[in-house]
Amino acid sequence: MNIIVQDILSDYILHSQNGYIIDDSENNSNDSNNKISTITKVRKIATLIKYTTENRKLLLEGVDKYKKEGLIPFNYNKTRIPLDNATRWSSTFNMISTTLKLKDALIYINKFTKNTDFKRYFLTDDEFNELNELKRIFEIFVKPTTSLQSELSITLNFTLLYIYQIYNKLDNLITLYKNRKNIQYNSYIIAIKRGIEKLEKYFPRRITPSNIRSLKIYILTLILDPRFKIIHFQENGLLSHYKNIYNDAIGILKFEYIKIRNELNLNNNNNNNNTNPDISFDELAVNNLTTANDYSSDNNEEDDDIFISKNLNNNEEYTDYLKESPISNKDINPLDYWKQNSYRFPVLSILARRYLAIPATSAPIERIFSVSNNIITKSRNRLLPNTIKQLILLKSWKLEDFRGLNKDKDIIDEEEEEGEE
Repeated sequence: MNIIVQDILSDYILHSQNGYIIDDSENNSNDSNNKISTITKVRKIATLIKYTTENRKLLLEGVDKYKKEGLIPFNYNKTRIPLDNATRWSSTFNMISTTLKLKDALIYINKFTKNTDFKRYFLTDDEFNELNELKRIFEIFVKPTTSLQSELSITLNFTLLYIYQIYNKLDNLITLYKNRKNIQYNSYIIAIKRGIEKLEKYFPRRITPSNIRSLKIYILTLILDPRFKIIHFQENGLLSHYKNIYNDAIGILKFEYIKIRNELNLNNNNNNNNTNPDISFDELAVNNLTTANDYSSDNNEEDDDIFISKNLNNNEEYTDYLKESPISNKDINPLDYWKQNSYRFPVLSILARRYLAIPATSAPIERIFSVSNNIITKSRNRLLPNTIKQLILLKSWKLEDFRGLNKDKDIIDEEEEEGEE
């Protein structure tokens, strides 16, 4: 996403009427050939507020004034414009978004400041409108980027939905700008098309019979999400890109289902201790467990896999699964669903665990490396591996989890004290 949005931004600056800056030094400030991009101006304004006492004071005054007048939300608490970072496209969106929200306060600064640099770089009405359009484009990428980088929920099942939603929204923007029939929007159209070309290098513009197999993992995770199943491949669905895509998607599920079923049957008929390397130890347990009805309360097994059926049903699991209506509860965790229904769908539950656990991006792993760099420093370079692991886990857990653990611990302590009495 970062590469795509940065390409859109750089192409827009290159083709926009505002052009781009070659040298913005004082000696060349009056040279009409050296045009400064609106984004560069925003960065300059942000810096001049951050490092100039007068501008900081006027910004606070402006924010307070327009909060009282209702032009700025009363609970809005940002008092500076965050600078963007080349490695994080969302920082550019945040910089633009904050600038637009503080527009009235910035006009207030420009009206009363004595700082000539601030007045020099202050944005015109056209440039504020330009920021609005850039925000409209970048906003398309905000939710997908945030959601697909989550550490606390499964993500791969949403990938195709977000990708083709992005394609559709970018196409709609191109149509909107073309209908305005104004030459100033040509720069946006060129930049958006460049972004689409970049996105096509990672995901095909449309799903076709020839490329659907290459999207297997994304299709499987989508179907194995009980909230969606096959609805997006049906007629008028978001992923209904060709006539037989519905049957082809089910065919991919059927192929993977039969593959795992055959692996399990092969292992079940194998009397020696050699196991199939394609199946994990936990997955092999499916063949040796009792049914839910045969489960005894005296069994001390804590693993929920005890509810998995001993034998495969006569009816194919995937057909029974697809016949059931999608779950209406949008907040359900699909992995919880498969854990609870593993006795009904023993083979499909294995398939679901294999694919739904795959993260959509490498961002969660990259965050762990970032955390470890802060933990392992020059003054803490002899930490034991287990200590580092525990510290990283503690950092990853949410504050609410700590509170919940402490609350549970207090209850246990109280019960133990009562028992001792």
